[in-house]
Amino acid sequence: MKQFILDKNKYFFTCTFLVFFFAFILYLPLLKAEYLWDDTLIFVTNGNLVGDKLTWEILSEPILPGTTYLRPLVTLSWFVEFHIFGQNTVISHSINLIIFFLNSLLVGIIATKLAKLNAYHRANWIGLFASALYLFHPATLETTAWVSGRFDQMVTLFCLLAISLFLSKKSTFKVFLIGVCYLLALFSKELGIILPVLLLLFSIIKPLNPESSFVKSIKASIVSNKLLWLLLVVITGFYFIIRIYSMDSLYHSKFTSYYVNEIIINQLKPFQTLKYYILETVYPFRILNPIHPINSLDLTSLVSKVSSIIIFFIVAFLSVVGLLKRNVVGILFVCSLLSISLVLHFIPLSIMDNLFHERFMTLQLAFSCMMFSLIPYSKIFNKLNLKQNLKKYLSIIAICSWFFYCIVTLYSVIPFWMNELSLWYWTYQSYPDNEVMRYNYLLSASQYDRDDILTEEFEKIKKSDEGFSPGTQILYANYLLKDKDPESLNYLEGLIQVLPKFHNMADGKLKMNSFQLSARMISGIYSDYSGAMLIFKDNPQEALKQNQIAEFYLREGEKYPLLQYRVATLLILNRQEEAKEISDELKLQNFPKGDKYKQQSINVVNLYCSKDNFEIEVCKNNKYLDYFK
Repeated sequence: MKQFILDKNKYFFTCTFLVFFFAFILYLPLLKAEYLWDDTLIFVTNGNLVGDKLTWEILSEPILPGTTYLRPLVTLSWFVEFHIFGQNTVISHSINLIIFFLNSLLVGIIATKLAKLNAYHRANWIGLFASALYLFHPATLETTAWVSGRFDQMVTLFCLLAISLFLSKKSTFKVFLIGVCYLLALFSKELGIILPVLLLLFSIIKPLNPESSFVKSIKASIVSNKLLWLLLVVITGFYFIIRIYSMDSLYHSKFTSYYVNEIIINQLKPFQTLKYYILETVYPFRILNPIHPINSLDLTSLVSKVSSIIIFFIVAFLSVVGLLKRNVVGILFVCSLLSISLVLHFIPLSIMDNLFHERFMTLQLAFSCMMFSLIPYSKIFNKLNLKQNLKKYLSIIAICSWFFYCIVTLYSVIPFWMNELSLWYWTYQSYPDNEVMRYNYLLSASQYDRDDILTEEFEKIKKSDEGFSPGTQILYANYLLKDKDPESLNYLEGLIQVLPKFHNMADGKLKMNSFQLSARMISGIYSDYSGAMLIFKDNPQEALKQNQIAEFYLREGEKYPLLQYRVATLLILNRQEEAKEISDELKLQNFPKGDKYKQQSINVVNLYCSKDNFEIEVCKNNKYLDYFK
């Protein structure tokens, strides 16, 4: 054993293997997790991603309705994945897990290079420590457990690859590879735009030219890497041209004077957000959650505002000092801040009423973990005049305690990411007074046919003074409709009466993007109303009309379930030719869970045919089943 420890290479690689292996065992349950949260909206119900044709329109479609999020590389990764493996949750989560481990490895590689560059002792062990910090930091769980977290994972991967290449020996081919990484980062997520600044900061780390000032170092870096900077400028211009061509605008939210005065100056939201990101970085055990509603956080008190301002100025001071001294720890500190600069609410964000998200920390944590691994702790201890043994024991206790709490937190939280119901149960228990959390919890209960949960929660709402919110009322109406309760018709008609008729407006699609209910929720109202017309009013003609209205609110790749119900309605109306035309088109689509929607449509016709006072052609000898084969 002693001889093994003395063999430094074997000992190091064994420790590295054990760290990554233990992390793999910890994250292994996620391979059984389902698609959840925005997965359904982004790709599960997007028929375009499982279709036969790949077009730029599919790749450049905004990730969420009403936004300008252009992320074609991640969309392409799903398109290829689904065509090779189908929509398989094990494959999707395996890919996310692989990217996460690659990112953790790159964190260690870059930290090792920086340690060697700055003449640190035991550079390899510093790199391993950085990787371990990243592997076990609870805030990295969201992008690893959630398939849609691939946006942040992939932009982090290509940014870290570019930085690792930049720190290696110079060559023209290396410049080309960095340019490719930059383009891939941009096409993974908008955050990639900060990569040139990150590379510039890495180029001025002090040991490369210790005598130069900050300004001279910047100039020297530009001159010595002029081919690289020229390439990055060209790629940036190309990216913005593609973005404007595809989205017709650079960004979907307007930056107004009201936003500056109310959000930035009065509410101090950027300063408050920065405070919480810093807290989550150093102490990720208390408020870890996929959702962080603004109204559940202390943002209005004087103490909160003053502390946020103080933290901001401390951060600004440390950033300036780090830049001027060009110290590796200071540069990494600035890089970590840059990595969250776009989500600090200095510009409007489309994250509903949330202050921040852990997924936005994926790249930021990479630099933070490098920074913490490269802090010269021995110098700090020396200034404290502590005894050698005390230093050793304090270090061991601090490191072991932090990792212990991280592992316990991950072990406790990973089960919540296994399916929609467990995820939203967690958030609802964390924020029981938040309407969005309750809506998501009830929606997931409806998807899993948990009528016991729905009944209990709806009874609570009825007994309370608050009443049904619009979102909850939609779910309650659907709950009654599934139970064939005629009262659902009253709720649906009440919702339709107060809804703006976007489908009758010339600019309706634009206006509905800023409405409090999502387009899919509005479509669901009309779709349910269509079903209610059949069940309670025996009015297939009106059902068809409402089904057609519902289609207006859906994107092209989301229409499959609705069109299956339309086939059923057309059959009931004895309009077989129209039903066959739509049915034949739908048969060409390999829509996820298509059999489920076919069966539901069959159930609609069965229910209608079961009424004794109706005699329609398709009900004879079950002829209608041929339309759903």
